[in-house]
Amino acid sequence: MTDGPSAQTLDDGAEFAERNRLPFPVLSDPDLALARALSLQTFEVEGETLYKRATLIAERAPSSMSSTRFPPDRNAEQVVRWLERER
Repeated sequence: MTDGPSAQTLDDGAEFAERNRLPFPVLSDPDLALARALSLQTFEVEGETLYKRATLIAERAPSSMSSTRFPPDRNAEQVVRWLERER
């Protein structure tokens, strides 16, 4: 499990995960290759291109992609409900 793609470098992502005591790694994609391959939404701030919040559900291959989910603290619930419906 990973939190999702990040435009941060591997070192910055590892520091972020450690500082925030995340129980999983942050997927580092500073070149935004995943964004281009999957047409993920991004935004710009202070000259940097960053990922918009997204949820990717994959087993053997991606089976669902949802763009920005609000409120963020309910996204895990939404994913569980989706998985229950799909199974």
